[in-house]
Amino acid sequence: MKNWLLDREWWVKVPRYLLIGVVVACLILGTWGMVIYSRDPGFQANYDTAVIDMIYYILQLFLGQSGPVGGEAEMPPIPWQLNAARLLAPASAVIGAVMAILALFDDQVKLAVGRSKRGHVVLVGDTPTAAVIEDALRQENATVIRANSNSVEDLTNAGIRGAAAVYICNDDTGDPGANLRVAATVQAVKPTTRDRMVAVALNDPNLAPAMLARHLTNPDSAIDLFSLTNTAATSLAGYVMRLPNLHRIWLLGSGPLRDAMVFELAQEWAIRNGSAARLEIVVYGDDAELAITSAEARMPDSLRKQATFTAVESLTEAEVPDAVVICGQDDAEALSLALSNPEAWGGGPGSLIVQVTHGDQATALFGQQGIGVLDDIDGVLDVVTTSSLIERSDRGILVHEPVVDRIAHCARRTQARRQHENSDNSDACLLPWAQLGDTHQQQHKEQVSELLPLISFLNEAQWRVVPFGASVGLDLPDNVVQELAARYAQQNPFKANGQNNNVAYYQEQIQQLPETLGQLGLGLAEVNSTGAVFPMTAKAKFFNAKQ
Repeated sequence: MKNWLLDREWWVKVPRYLLIGVVVACLILGTWGMVIYSRDPGFQANYDTAVIDMIYYILQLFLGQSGPVGGEAEMPPIPWQLNAARLLAPASAVIGAVMAILALFDDQVKLAVGRSKRGHVVLVGDTPTAAVIEDALRQENATVIRANSNSVEDLTNAGIRGAAAVYICNDDTGDPGANLRVAATVQAVKPTTRDRMVAVALNDPNLAPAMLARHLTNPDSAIDLFSLTNTAATSLAGYVMRLPNLHRIWLLGSGPLRDAMVFELAQEWAIRNGSAARLEIVVYGDDAELAITSAEARMPDSLRKQATFTAVESLTEAEVPDAVVICGQDDAEALSLALSNPEAWGGGPGSLIVQVTHGDQATALFGQQGIGVLDDIDGVLDVVTTSSLIERSDRGILVHEPVVDRIAHCARRTQARRQHENSDNSDACLLPWAQLGDTHQQQHKEQVSELLPLISFLNEAQWRVVPFGASVGLDLPDNVVQELAARYAQQNPFKANGQNNNVAYYQEQIQQLPETLGQLGLGLAEVNSTGAVFPMTAKAKFFNAKQ
């Protein structure tokens, strides 16, 4: 519940409205009472009753002068209306003085209110990421306060002590640790609320996995790392899957989001359609071949069999798609691709999905509810904004997918795919993460709580979480898995997750972990005491030599 005592707008608006009400009441009661008073012969014998004189008498009340009221001994009794006006008039002067004092100390009031707030979100940074986060938060009806800078004073003035969440979204180009240093500053200020979450944006597509890898080996429950690109890609892929009869998708554009979509479309398709279904993804744009190669490297064989990827230099070479997804480096590129490629206009309603950051340009061009400078290509065009993609009404004050939830999401994908592989029914499909009930999602999150200690153990055993690259893969050698599982079971002798055989259970967890981490752009690599990373083909030999 909102505390009105800590609402600065309340302190500004109430005196203003109160002053207006008092003045209006004073004028009405003063006029009413003066008319009654002036009808008495005693009044008329001592004072003029012309209209201009009556107005003058009423206005004198605001100056603290009573005029004819009680001015002569033989005057009649004063009407109650006029007496009420005599009290309200000086009261308006007092209220006006209070408003002047509040205006004089407005900055101090802002600081006091900001420092005392509870349950709001503090947003740090003036970047496109910050703007998207703020837009999504306001859709959740959250109270958002922007910090003026990264200084302790400005952060404290913005209310980080009582904040439910702090989003740090500075531009960290060329300085990947910039946002993490601000997070450390925030952490040094003791919170007055429980479970304050500090969310740090990772913007560099190359450095983000490296920073996330180090975070997983030493997780801090109060600090969360997120990539807006990855969050938007997962949601956009799920959004595309709502279209019926999908068999061929065109993916146009360039940049990190387009690259992430190559991977996410295949992931979402596999969960929803069973192992027998096939999807063709045609990629058109800069570095299409590289995007496909990078995505396929993180996919297990079963997933690569379900989705085929084709890079094209011209859309006229490709067969007609069921859906077209456009993700540009910016809104201008996305809209340009949508409007300049008529080959993409031949699908059904909503089949041309264009992702933009805010939608300002799209609104200017296409308007709302069909009213705009341009049409929506007979309903084919569907423009979606990043803020609408990351909106999470069930998350309250957070609008991104926290790391623990993300790992649970990815772990379920791994389990679901393995169920498909081992199932006799190749047409079987499973509910995507977003459609799972709260109970099932919570069960998967509890399983993730078992993965984090396992990751710490592997790190101590020189198997580090690293960015996915040439030195990692999705399959660990069987003898390595068996040895690691046996050693981990010795450290954790109790039954794991109700299993009778701890070693077998941990073998399954370790076998699935590389595939789960691969969805986050991470992998497992063996690192010796000198820091050397061993390729997958040599890992088993080196591991056995150490024993």
